[in-house]
Amino acid sequence: MKTQRGEEAEKYYKKALQINPKDPITLLNIGSIYFADKTSEDEGLKYFCKAIVADSAVESVVHQKIHIWSYYPNKDIQKLNELIDKELRKIYL
Repeated sequence: MKTQRGEEAEKYYKKALQINPKDPITLLNIGSIYFADKTSEDEGLKYFCKAIVADSAVESVVHQKIHIWSYYPNKDIQKLNELIDKELRKIYL
């Protein structure tokens, strides 16, 4: 079940997709929201795939996220996401 913050973030990311539907970071972030939800992992994977199609450079980040979530299922997903996002910024900044 998504948190209130997750629902709000999803809303704004989807608005961002209306402006730029192929933005890999936005697609990756929406995928992360769904994947972390545990009940929407399939939907999350769809967005991860769209992010990879938009920019293949994010493929390694997607693999990292999935690996970490499966390896640390009881850990704080927010903290794990922050670590991965830090690495993602290195790719794009």
